[in-house]
This record gives sequence, C-alpha cells and structure tokens, in this order.
Amino acid sequence: LDGNRYESFENLFVENDQASQIAGFTSFTSEALELALLYPETWAAEESAADGFAFFTSDNETTEAAVARLSFPDAVSNEDSDTQAIQYAQDLFSSFDNFELASDIAPFVLGGFDGREETFTLEQNGEPYLGGVVAATVKPGVTFAFMYLSKESDFEADVELFNQMLDSFDILVSGVSK
Repeated sequence: LDGNRYESFENLFVENDQASQIAGFTSFTSEALELALLYPETWAAEESAADGFAFFTSDNETTEAAVARLSFPDAVSNEDSDTQAIQYAQDLFSSFDNFELASDIAPFVLGGFDGREETFTLEQNGEPYLGGVVAATVKPGVTFAFMYLSKESDFEADVELFNQMLDSFDILVSGVSK
C-alpha cells in the first residue's frame, strides 16, 4: 500500500521478482484516465487526459489504437453505455471514405469487465483499413472504448498487437472490482 509493507496485509499480495512484461512491449499507466496497458515499444504513446484519451501510434503511422474514457449519464444499463460508446466510435470513423460495419456487435471482456466489440472497414488516402472498437462499462458513468485501426494489408500481423494490448488492459478505477 503506497509502497509500504503492512503485516496485516502480507497474505493479500504476491511478490514475483521473476515476472516480466511481454517482450517488445512497454507499459502505459494513466492516473487521470484510471487505466493501464502494454503497447508495442516502437510505438508512440500520447495522453490527452483533459479530453479523456490516450493514443498509440505505430512507427510507420499506419496502425493506431486509442482508448477513450467516456460517460453516458442517460444510459439505463451498462450494455446501453457500451452501445453508446460503440456509436461514438462509429461517428468518429464514419467521416472516412467507404466506412462500413464489418460485424455485428459481439460480447467481449475488457479488463475483466463484460463489454462489446464491433468491427468495420474504411479507406484512408485510398488505402483500405480494418478496425474496430471494444467498449466496456465498469460502473455507471465510466465506460472505456478501445479503438483500433490498421491497413488491411498489415492487419493480420497487427491484430496480434491489438490483442496483446487488449489482454493487458487493466482498469484502475477506485472502488471498482472485477
């Protein structure tokens, strides 16, 4: 707790000096967004806490991921918030040429929380891209949307990177447990 040891809590924590990160990945933690994840070490990470976003961009700038912390106060359920987050992402990406949904909304677990995923296709500068959004609401008023986008020709390799990022996604929202 805060870097200190307390005998009464010794049995709650496990220390593992042999634990390591995924090779080729580095950690990103945001106290403001209350999230942590791993991302490829060759990528750039940029946080815009005031806007509720974290951006991750490949070195060749053709593969991107972003995490948004969103709030939908009018949502009547977590599923409704997830649906609104997916619609939010659709609205962002629909300005690109030939934006089309590529899948139905499907269940997805993000950071240990039930969520939903939808994929899409679009064109950017005449190049075909594939992407998607995963949304999960952790409590009323706190929804995370993980959005990803890659050139179609690179997607098969990039999807593994996105999966590693999604698998490592950890929610640090106070008072919320998985």
